[in-house]
Amino acid sequence: MHYSIRQIANFFDHVSDKYQPFTRYSTDVLEQAINEFLKFMRSDQKYLLDLGTGNGYPASRLLAKRPELRLSLLDCSDNMLLAAKKILATIAPDNVPTTIRGDLNNLKFRPDSFDIIISCCTLQFVRNIKVFLCALRSVVRPYGKLFFAFNDRDDLKMQLIHQLFPGFNAIEQARHCTLKELVNLLQICGFSVVHQRRLPYSLFFPTRSSFVEFVASKPFSGFAFMNEKSFQKGFDVFRQTVSEKLPKQNIVSKGRLSFVIAEKLVCGR
Repeated sequence: MHYSIRQIANFFDHVSDKYQPFTRYSTDVLEQAINEFLKFMRSDQKYLLDLGTGNGYPASRLLAKRPELRLSLLDCSDNMLLAAKKILATIAPDNVPTTIRGDLNNLKFRPDSFDIIISCCTLQFVRNIKVFLCALRSVVRPYGKLFFAFNDRDDLKMQLIHQLFPGFNAIEQARHCTLKELVNLLQICGFSVVHQRRLPYSLFFPTRSSFVEFVASKPFSGFAFMNEKSFQKGFDVFRQTVSEKLPKQNIVSKGRLSFVIAEKLVCGR
């Protein structure tokens, strides 16, 4: 199940001022993944494309460690691009990134434009992952690196929201791939997978009501794309289940972030 670029842009334009995805997922786990990625980046690789940059958090963490990086940030939301530029300006004020309002499903870059391509929590917006990866193979330079961080279908099953809101889970299961599927497609499309890992995290809510309020705010795009009748019906059941089955305080939702690092293979080498 996929949505138009305008629907996606409208959602992120609307939530940009309060959007903190990597606070929810725990910045610690993404920082850990980025630190592992840095070990695979060569010192002469400096041209980086961040696809679906959002608020720019992943790019900002890499820039903090590698201030010489030349960044290009692509997102469908103008408001998100503005938020990303503000965050990056606090890291390296003189290193101004190139911002591109664009679509993951219609990339328009010259061949061999980038040494590094990163994409965090965006694969669910890609209509055809094989076509997308083949496009990246053209854009990335020989021996260039790809970094994907995402929740795969098995990761989602661990989260309380998905366990207690079946309608939402069904939508998200249809939109997400698995780690194994991504690895297989990378290999088919001419990349060598050099590292893969799953990192656990926990999301904490002080009370049942704060957990319910979080879901009521429709914090994830899958909620926003449900029609109002379906959302309300599922939310009523979710709220009742939370009241009956969860403790009044200290709600813990366990999760997991999958990430993959791949390198472009070069024929004859």
